[in-house]
Amino acid sequence: DLNVAAGHTAVVYASFLLKLTDLTAVPTSAANNPFAAFIDDPTPSPNNIARLGGRIVTKKVGSGYVLGTSKSATTTDFIYEPDGAAHNVNDVLFIVMSYQRVVATQTTNVFLYINPPGSSFGSNQPPAPTLIATAGNTALNNAARGFALLCAFANAPSAVIHDFRLTTNDWAAVTGGPAVYAAPTNLTLNAGSNASFRVRAFGGAPLSYQWLKNGNPLSDGGNIFGPTTPTVTISNVFAADATSYSVVVSNN
Repeated sequence: DLNVAAGHTAVVYASFLLKLTDLTAVPTSAANNPFAAFIDDPTPSPNNIARLGGRIVTKKVGSGYVLGTSKSATTTDFIYEPDGAAHNVNDVLFIVMSYQRVVATQTTNVFLYINPPGSSFGSNQPPAPTLIATAGNTALNNAARGFALLCAFANAPSAVIHDFRLTTNDWAAVTGGPAVYAAPTNLTLNAGSNASFRVRAFGGAPLSYQWLKNGNPLSDGGNIFGPTTPTVTISNVFAADATSYSVVVSNN
């Protein structure tokens, strides 16, 4: 559950490491056999997910397989990797999926990235997608509001999924870069009180923190405590301390 409003227009990203372990049930032709997809109702009843968007599907090629994606459940709308790009059972792939409802043009962007270049990891901009779903109408009524892992289709593969990440508008966050999920908030205090600002972030470890006052880095000393930690405290505040504070979170 992304905790976003119905009908939003943000780009939703999901990423994970994927290893397909058994293709016994997977056909050699296009099939509606998703094992992961975006959903527009983040609180469905058990076993009752009604709509899937940007699903990830598979097709057997020789002893291997290719991956695909789609806007709809119609197999003729599915787009797959070329057969020459087939993967082997037990290969470990890095997958990024994205979904965006675009109101102005009444379209939906459904992209699938398969082993995107490492140079894009932690970047502010995504690279070119491996696959773009162009045909059909989106199945999601209210935009992507959550993500589901499925075991509802008899012709789906067996798979292991690891290190799952889900976020909006942030390619960096789903490719190992840091992202803030709880930002510091404004404070109003009486003179002589202590002010503590707190940030919560995730991303590839280790994360580093640097708090700033009016854009200038703070350091320990005087009435400043913890300026390189997730929580900075300014003790015994007075008028000169009432200004703009921010934090930079970074990793390798």
